[in-house]
Amino acid sequence: MLQIWTALDDVPVESGCVEVLDASHLAGLARPLGGMIPRDVCERARVDERKIALPARAGEALLIHNHLWHGSGLNVSGRPRRAFTVTYMPAATRCLRKRSAPRTFVRVFGGERVR
Repeated sequence: MLQIWTALDDVPVESGCVEVLDASHLAGLARPLGGMIPRDVCERARVDERKIALPARAGEALLIHNHLWHGSGLNVSGRPRRAFTVTYMPAATRCLRKRSAPRTFVRVFGGERVR
């Protein structure tokens, strides 16, 4: 239920930093299967008025709840905007999409507990 987003480059607003909608995760997923939030849903939620930009310096990390509405602005800087993201989710998570092959997820932790 957690995403760790780490900036590999400085990502100011003009480079299209991460943008979030405060407390949006409290209502659960915007769509039953998650994914991109439809434009009409964003308009009803007044996303353009309410979004919060989170500029980051190279090496900084953001901890993002997987259900928090988030995205990136347009990069108009001419500089790269690279980041590394790891998402932690329950082991029971399965991809239910139908249009293409379901995604598979690598299990990182499991088996016996380390004492």
